[in-house]
Amino acid sequence: ALPISGAPEEGEDKFHYAETKWFVLGAMAMEITGLPTYNEVFHAKLGNRLGISENCTFSYPSVAASDPGGGMVCSMDDYHKFLIAVFTKTVVSADLVDFAEMPATMLKGIEHDSWNPDMVWAEYLYYGHGQWVECAARGCTGAPRKISSKGALGWYPYIWRNGTESQIGRANV
Repeated sequence: ALPISGAPEEGEDKFHYAETKWFVLGAMAMEITGLPTYNEVFHAKLGNRLGISENCTFSYPSVAASDPGGGMVCSMDDYHKFLIAVFTKTVVSADLVDFAEMPATMLKGIEHDSWNPDMVWAEYLYYGHGQWVECAARGCTGAPRKISSKGALGWYPYIWRNGTESQIGRANV
């Protein structure tokens, strides 16, 4: 059986990507807040604080059954507000952002073939805790990295980190 975390079992040499952890996280957030949809949790706990409009919704495939890991549908302006908050490490602690951007699959010695070679900038592709991590050097040691998430409709948002410098970007593929 595959672990819920998506991490490989001991001795296993393959990585299995799944949205399962996001659905579990969303269900936990709804249970804790008492709100009926993840869309309402998002706006109550984060979206309103960041000035994200109500038109930005977690509504894919529907509001009642949205995917907290990939069901956001919003304008580039609203998503930009979200990326800025992540980029500046102001939504959660800097330590938590650094942990989320750590190439977690690297810890098991797993490197990936690209899921879309046109989108990958670097030779070394890992999965972090919620997003892809592309590195210029094996193990991401002392090298620039691009933190990315497959966007919709050919849009590919990313955060470029190089030491203390960071930039937000997007590519159309």
